[in-house]
Amino acid sequence: MRNAFGRFRGVSFLICILLAIPQLAFGQKSAESGACNQPTTEPVVDVTLPGHPFMALATPDGCFIFVSMQQGRPPLQSGVAVVQRTHGQVSLERVVPLGNGVGMVLSHDAKMLIVTNGDYVDFLDVDRLKSGQGDPKLGRIYGGEGAAETNVDVTPDDRFLFVSDHAIPKETATVYRLDQARAAGFKGDFKVGSIHVGREVLAITFSRDQRYVYIVTEQAGSDTTWPAACQQNPPVHKKPVEGILNVIDVERAKTDPANSIVSRIKAGCVATRMAVSPKGDRVYVTARADDSLVVLDATKFLTDPDQAKIATVPVGKNPTGVSLMDGGKKLVVTNVGTADEQQSLTVIDAAKVTSGAAAIVGMIPVGSGPRDANLTKDGRTLFVPNFNSRTLRLIDVARLRMDTPK
Repeated sequence: MRNAFGRFRGVSFLICILLAIPQLAFGQKSAESGACNQPTTEPVVDVTLPGHPFMALATPDGCFIFVSMQQGRPPLQSGVAVVQRTHGQVSLERVVPLGNGVGMVLSHDAKMLIVTNGDYVDFLDVDRLKSGQGDPKLGRIYGGEGAAETNVDVTPDDRFLFVSDHAIPKETATVYRLDQARAAGFKGDFKVGSIHVGREVLAITFSRDQRYVYIVTEQAGSDTTWPAACQQNPPVHKKPVEGILNVIDVERAKTDPANSIVSRIKAGCVATRMAVSPKGDRVYVTARADDSLVVLDATKFLTDPDQAKIATVPVGKNPTGVSLMDGGKKLVVTNVGTADEQQSLTVIDAAKVTSGAAAIVGMIPVGSGPRDANLTKDGRTLFVPNFNSRTLRLIDVARLRMDTPK
């Protein structure tokens, strides 16, 4: 009896230890994630990069930021820079060489970084990017000669991929079966078809309910009947019509991309990037030739597209990126500007966008050529790739300094 009780007590002790192990491991993981998001000593930190940064994307835990880079004159590099954040320190860890990295998106399972690169889309293993162990390159998809793939997004189930073909003659975005590509090791043809969306495709974003994908182009396509309405910027296009936001039915695009457009919205001159409000009722588009942010009412996209443009907010010169801040209460617009002026971010009160310039809260100074702006998932850190300065700027939102709008 005594031996049986001893065995029972020993087994109970072992069970207690085993039950404690996952808790200890979970606690360690949480601590590590918290360390990644500790504030830096200075409110603004610049990380020097060996190439021209185009886009920056943080992992969900905020521990790493991946930066696509385009090459300039040697010895500059191109590809994806891996920047690590931990214990208030930010450092460039490594560069994965590619052709010219442009647009990026993380798969929803967070296992794969998808990068557009010239006529290709490259797929990189996230764990290997972080660790530096092993080749992170999983494979690639070829978009065709002269495709100039630029932007990319993926359905929530990671089954379908939408890629913009930026080349002027193409005027298309292409749909691929990502699930089949992954299963086949990216060997084969996984193209479903193309969507004729317009000239120079620049942005792809899903609606909040995921029923639609919005695709922005600099100008409406060669088949447009819209009248000329824009100054040429740059003066190379024969017919300077407005940019366009295409509304694509996602389910239809999975089987019949060519007939998946359900609406087209005028989105300003040289429409460039966009952001969707948290409720999904508004879409904000930067109009580079107008030096403005165009506000679109998404509730009118299908029923009254001609009246969907409800406001414009004047910002800096050559606005490019736009992102949500403070849970969508504010908007941040990157102003690429000109070489002889201070580049900046314009901060806008989202509740006042119909008031025009009165919606501007302030300006944030940045480096030269800010192409994009984004925030870590916790909303504490704003990060900006400065293309011309070749830096990644990280800004502590809690200690954010803004200049008074002019």
